[in-house]
Amino acid sequence: MILHHRNTKVIVTHTRLGSLSESIDDATPMLAFPLFGDQMSIEYHLQEAGAALALHWREEPITAAAGTDRTVCLSTDPSFVEATKRLYQISKREGGAVKAAVIVEDLMMFSPPIHLTPSNDSVSFLASTNLDVYLVILLRVGSFLYAIVAFVSMVLFGGKKNIKKTE
Repeated sequence: MILHHRNTKVIVTHTRLGSLSESIDDATPMLAFPLFGDQMSIEYHLQEAGAALALHWREEPITAAAGTDRTVCLSTDPSFVEATKRLYQISKREGGAVKAAVIVEDLMMFSPPIHLTPSNDSVSFLASTNLDVYLVILLRVGSFLYAIVAFVSMVLFGGKKNIKKTE
């Protein structure tokens, strides 16, 4: 594996848990490239811990120069390696991936599979049949069609209503 090679100094990651745990296990600093979801918060915490630098595609243009500058900084500043080693020690002290796997296995073995449990009486009829979702969709489609009809009638009739004056 490339990450385990002695010449690997930096990992470029989108900050998902797989690459994050491998990087911490190998004490390899990270150039984080978060895209969506929880990746932004993970990247934030990695920077706070001093184990990563980031490239934010929403905040700055992603250029070769920006990536190179951060990569050089990560590979030459020993504080990033030390911070990653510190995260490894914390992970190891807490049990690391092995403990996480044991917890997941215990939950699967001794807990009911929540995702396979059918809806019960505590869930309303609307929610158990998804009628609430269908009603929202119906209301949105109806509102959209009403807006189209109103717009077309305004364009065709000039927004004037035929009002007869009574004398």
